[in-house]
Amino acid sequence: MAINRSFNILFLFLLSINLLWAQGTEEQRKYFIKDEKALMNFINSSGQLDGFSIYNHSQYTYFDIYLDTPDFDLYKSGLSLRFRKRVFNDSTITYGIQLKSEMETDTSIRMEVEEKELDFYRVKTNSGWLELPKLLDMLFLQVEKKQININSAEFQQAISSIQKWIEFKAESTITPFQKLSHLNGWDTKKIKNLKPVIIGSERRIRSHIYINPINTTKELQAIVKNNIISSVLPEFFKKNADCNWVLETSVDSAVFYPLYKSEQQKAEIYEFEVENKYCIQETGTAIMNKFEKKLKSNFQMDNQIDSKYRQSVKKFLVP
Repeated sequence: MAINRSFNILFLFLLSINLLWAQGTEEQRKYFIKDEKALMNFINSSGQLDGFSIYNHSQYTYFDIYLDTPDFDLYKSGLSLRFRKRVFNDSTITYGIQLKSEMETDTSIRMEVEEKELDFYRVKTNSGWLELPKLLDMLFLQVEKKQININSAEFQQAISSIQKWIEFKAESTITPFQKLSHLNGWDTKKIKNLKPVIIGSERRIRSHIYINPINTTKELQAIVKNNIISSVLPEFFKKNADCNWVLETSVDSAVFYPLYKSEQQKAEIYEFEVENKYCIQETGTAIMNKFEKKLKSNFQMDNQIDSKYRQSVKKFLVP
């Protein structure tokens, strides 16, 4: 009985570890946009592209603080780690910390791990304990006002408090830190050295790409309806049940500022992203290939594999 009990405990432990470390992934493609006007006309029209229909459903605002070590080990490892504040259409605001891998090719799948709830974390500051989101907002407010003064006492105190929080939480159960600690070349000591290196914001225009069975090609009409559970199905497809949701797109207009000495004062990034939403990955990839072919034949686009973080660091240069 003792053996069985020990086995059960070991099994549950291994199962919990497996669930904890099962990394999230996303199949996403990014593009440089050469003809921004033509693309936005297409998106704003909620029109069609050779059998693919588009519905422009929302616009979000994001604020980001990217972290790295003094030697930029995340950048060199093909990773990015950021605090993100999301402001949605209905004024809902969320905060998270997210670890992502760089794309190795323009069709590769990215690792993505996120801690989505930051509201209950508190940070010790010079003026007492403060909720982590409120501390982040002290920095994001300067970005929003476009009045960034990284040398101000308030700014530097906020940065220092974030660094101390990271150092204190490096061995905690925060998902991105736990994931990092199990990656080759990373340990708790290196995680404790993480600090804010880039700050910025972006405006994101989101659209559904779908197949309308009464207004498409025979080839696309033959694709089996995407099997998405109701709780995550967008409202548009609950109201239009015959439509087949296959992809999601974003037009991102972003600006980032270095928090270290750089001759380049800011990096402006404008790009188009397409994400696979189809339940069968292989089928979704084939759909993405078809949509990409239509995109390139109708708009001037080139594939891009670098994240916004990598693009920014390349502009600011690693010190």
